[in-house]
Order: sequence, then C-alpha cells, then structure tokens
Amino acid sequence: MAARESRRSPSTGPSAHPSAHPPALRAIRRRITTGLAAAGGFSVFLALIQLAMPLYTMQVYDRVLGSRSVETLVALSLLALGCFAVFGLVEAIRGRLTQAMGHLAARSLTMDALEASMGGLLRGGASRPSQVLRDLNELRQFLSGPSLTAPLDAALSLVFLLFLTLIHPLYGLVCGGSILCLVGVSLLGRMLTMPGAAEANRALCRHGAEVEAASHGVEAVAAMGMMGNLRRRWQAVQDDHLRLVNRTAGRAQAVASLAKVCRMTAQVAILAAGTMLVLDRQVSPGSMLAASILMGRALAPFEQLIDSWRNWSSARESLRRLRGLFTADAAPAPGVPLPRPSGPLLLDRVTYVPPGSDRPTLRGLSFSVEPGEAVGIVGPSAAGKSTLARLLVGVLEPTQGGVYLDGHNVWRWHRDDCGRHVGYLPQGVGLLGDTVEDAIARLGEPDPALVTAAARRAGVHEMIGRLPDGYRTAIGEGGALLSGGQRQRIALARALYGDPRLLVLDEPNANLDQAGEAALLRAIAEAKAGGAAVVVIAHRRCVLDAVDRIVVLRDGMIDQTATRAEMVRRLGTTTPQPAAAAATP
Repeated sequence: MAARESRRSPSTGPSAHPSAHPPALRAIRRRITTGLAAAGGFSVFLALIQLAMPLYTMQVYDRVLGSRSVETLVALSLLALGCFAVFGLVEAIRGRLTQAMGHLAARSLTMDALEASMGGLLRGGASRPSQVLRDLNELRQFLSGPSLTAPLDAALSLVFLLFLTLIHPLYGLVCGGSILCLVGVSLLGRMLTMPGAAEANRALCRHGAEVEAASHGVEAVAAMGMMGNLRRRWQAVQDDHLRLVNRTAGRAQAVASLAKVCRMTAQVAILAAGTMLVLDRQVSPGSMLAASILMGRALAPFEQLIDSWRNWSSARESLRRLRGLFTADAAPAPGVPLPRPSGPLLLDRVTYVPPGSDRPTLRGLSFSVEPGEAVGIVGPSAAGKSTLARLLVGVLEPTQGGVYLDGHNVWRWHRDDCGRHVGYLPQGVGLLGDTVEDAIARLGEPDPALVTAAARRAGVHEMIGRLPDGYRTAIGEGGALLSGGQRQRIALARALYGDPRLLVLDEPNANLDQAGEAALLRAIAEAKAGGAAVVVIAHRRCVLDAVDRIVVLRDGMIDQTATRAEMVRRLGTTTPQPAAAAATP
C-alpha cells in the first residue's frame, strides 16, 4: 500500500522536528509578560504612594511643631493612614497577581511538560518526570515570590532619587552615589554566585538521578551487597554538591554583608549631608529626616536584588531545562480520529536510528500481518526485537519508512485514538492505577463488563477472584503488591481490554508458569479468531507454537521469514529457538 516515507536522516538532530509545545510555551510567556506589565503599573503606584511617609515627616516637623496645630496633625495623620491603607491594598493585589502568574504557569505547563518528559524517555531523553515537577515548582515559586519584581522595584527607585534631588541636589548626589555602589555590589554578587548556583543545581539533579536509579534496582542492591558501594557513590556526589553550595553560599554571604555595610554607610552619609545643609540653613530639619527615609526606600530594592540572584539563577536553570524538554523530540501533532481499523499491519522498509547514534538498530524491514494472523519475531539478543515492538505500536518514529495499520501511519495517528485499537504487553511490565480494575481498564472509567471480558480472555478471572478484594484489590506502586507472574497476566488482560485490532506481545511468558502459558496461548488464539493482527516476540518454544509465521531478525535486518511449519522443516526442530535461528546461515 504505502510508499516509502523518509522524514529524517540518521544525522538529523532534535531541532529538525517541529514541536507542538514551544507555541504553548510562548503563549504562556506572552500572558506572563502581560501580567508583568500590570505588576509594573502597580509598582509605579506603590513607589509614588511610599512618598507619603517622608512627606508626612516633613510636614510634622516643619508645620505642626512650629504652629502647634493639633488639627493639622490630625488631618495629616488621617491622610497618611489613608495612603497606607491604599498601599496595603495595592500591594496585596500585586501579590495576588504574581501568585496568579505562578499558578497559571504551573497549570498550563505541567501536563504538557510531563507528557513531553514521558515521550522523551521513550526516545532516550534524560528529563525524568520527577525533575520536571521540581523545575515547574521552582518556576512557580519564582513567579509568585518577590524576586520577580525586585528588578522592577529597583528601577523605580529613581522616583525617590528624583524627589531627593528636588529637595536638594546634595541629597540626590549622595543617594545616586549610594545606588551606584549597591549596583556594583549587586553585579559582583551576580558574577560570583550565579555560575556556582547553576553548577550546584546540576549536581543536585545528578544526585537525585543517582538515588532514583538505585530505587528501581533496590532488590539487586540488597541481594548482592551493593549498598556499601552505593553509599560511597552517593557520598561522592553529595560532597560535590555540598562543596558547591558552601562555596556559593559563602560568596553570597560576603556580598550580602558588603551590601549592608554600603547601605549603613549611605544612611550615615545622608544624615551628615542633611545636618550640614540644616546648619547652613539651606533645608529644614524635617527634610533631613525625610531624606533619610527616602534613602532607605531607594536602597532597599537593591539590597533585595542581591538576595534574589540565587532565585533568578535557579529559575533560569529550570526554564532552560523546560525549554529544552519542549523542543526536543516532539510527538506528532494530533491527527483526525479514525474509524476502527480492519485491515492489515504493514511495515514498509522501516529503518530506525536511535537519537544521538549513527548506527541503525533496524534496517529496511518490510513485512505484513493480516487480520486473524499471528507472526512470531525471534532472533538473538540486540537484534532489535523490542525496538520493533515499540515501532509497531507507534511509540517510536521510524527514521525512514513507515508502519501502517489499515493504511494509516501509526506514528501520525492520534495517540489516544490509536491506543484504543492497540494492545501492547511490553517486556518490562509496570501496572498503573490503584486497583486491579484500574490497571486493566487502562486508567479510564472502568467498564465492569469489558474488564471482566478482558480478564477472562487472559485467563486471570479466577486468579483475580482469589485476591483479597477481587478486582478492587490494591496493587501498589507499579503493581509492587503482586507477584511477577500476576503482574504479567494482568498486563495481558490490560492489552486485551476493548478487543484491540493490533496485539503486540513482547516476551509475554517471561514470568509465567505452565498454567499461565496455557492461558496465553488461548488468548492469542481468541485474538486471531476475533480478527486481530498479532505479533509475538518470544524466546520460549511454547508461545511460538501459536503463531502462523516466524520472522528471524539478525543485526537489525530480516534474516529469514517463513510459515511456522516451513521454519520447523528448515531448522529440523519442533519450534525455532533464538540460538538455533542465530546459528542458521
């Protein structure tokens, strides 16, 4: 049916793929930019209203004390209190706005980021979902906290500088010099702390990856006495992280102390300048106190900015990882939902090169599986059998060629729509959901009739009935509360749920006993009788007795293909074993 497709060459990098996610990321960026503009407007208003306190101080010292007018004091105090109330309200609104921006970013990006991370794992990506969640939480906290508006508040310090200059140019000169001093300290802090903070963050990610990887192999760690070696590896990674953290924290503390010294020196300088001006009768005593307050308001954002560089660095690293996640190896854009397939499965000259490699795992594979037919895939280790299984169900994109079910490209097919017609039992079985019923129903709303039918076809209905709560029995994380054989048989029921048109089984009897293998053979026979195209990847003889044809893979290419009877005749044995197949010329 299909002509050859060639969507990318083996050397094509991830950036060659158009991604559906960066537009969403850009849309969030535009909305956050709009929110920042609104926050900037509120910041301008807050900066202006903060002038109320120094103005109040000036009027009290220059007017009230001189006139002894209680009425003036009361009026000024009420006006100041009103300004403070408005200030509190506007600041609360700005805080709610930044909080909403963080919430918007987390709500809009989390699902897409997790989906991109899961897809990246299929294609060899390094961004674990747990790290993605940490990055999104870091970004949310940054957008919701005061660090985001610190540069804006620092820029608005020019309002206080202008007001000080209007009172007297000497005040403006002292304030401007102090601001330049703190800007220099801030830039120094940025240069000294940001690279170290980014490196420490990466070391922490490596530590988390080490721990997460070890948690998946905890049984092997305990059984083979690897805990001591693991502790030493963890200790080395942690020591590296703590060394970076301590070095960065020490520099940050030194910069913060220098900033405090500069600020206290500035306060002394403004008071000394004010005293000289008062003695020279160039300004009033009230202006001296007002200048001190204005100086504090002008310098506070710069001191806060110094403390915020670490948050800016962490947020930038998180955003860099998320941007890389969204732009790497994007899944295809959702297609149009298609009717239930009834035609054959076709591989048309399929070649697959893993990302980052120039050596094909599979080369030029072409064969078909008709409805009601079962094909067995055998071959030595590293022949590409499991990679082929992933290509057949559409979780990997062929580098060249295409995989078609009923004439439609399974990679381009809308994943949720295609998945309803596909049953897949991977080599590494992991169950999802809280109960057996959830696991079989593929995390959807369980249909008791369909769940029971799938369990009966997989031969596990009676086994499930013997569990403590039947279909409502808790399975634990990944099915940890079940045995390996129980997990594999329930995963087979999940693959059969909904009567799929394509059934791909990768080593389906690896953990099964004799009764489980008999149930598996019956399930394959029933799937064939129901018109499904069945592909079975196996090493053990039992399962291959149920197939109609056998394809032998060697070095990523088809070495032999024939009916099961013909293959038996060629190899002179009951059913071909991988070792025998590999030894056959």
